Amino acid sequence: MASKSFFFALVLSITTVSALAACSSPPPLISPLKSPMASPVIPPTPGAAESAVKGAVMHADGTTPFDRIEVFFAAVTRQNGEGIYVVNTASSPWTVTSTDGAFKSFPMPPGEYVIVVGDPVGKNAVITDKSGKPKVWQTVAGQVLDVGTLKVTIP
Repeated sequence: MASKSFFFALVLSITTVSALAACSSPPPLISPLKSPMASPVIPPTPGAAESAVKGAVMHADGTTPFDRIEVFFAAVTRQNGEGIYVVNTASSPWTVTSTDGAFKSFPMPPGEYVIVVGDPVGKNAVITDKSGKPKVWQTVAGQVLDVGTLKVTIP
């Protein structure tokens, strides 16, 4: 297979939350990262036309888990041998790690994804290959892709 260089760009979409003007004090928003739940919801197994991803996120030392951190799956789009990945906070598949750093995505379309750990519009880490380029993961319909333990440093 011929080696091709791929251009990757991270495009962030920021979603806006607005409160109704008629409300004197809107109810507080509960972030999945600050939720008091003991463990995250366990996603269902993907159907025949869907895929999923599981793994764990650890600090670079490899022993300390990232507790309740967001994990986004940025879809890769290719054209003429080039590719981009996009984290869209409104539509990109995502999940949250449990207290031990483990995660499993909800069912999502099979395809190519780049994994982004952390706040997509703030501090985050893109999982890279040995050359330092974003690692592209291929999911397959009807299967759960195990990406193993991801060691990350979030600046």
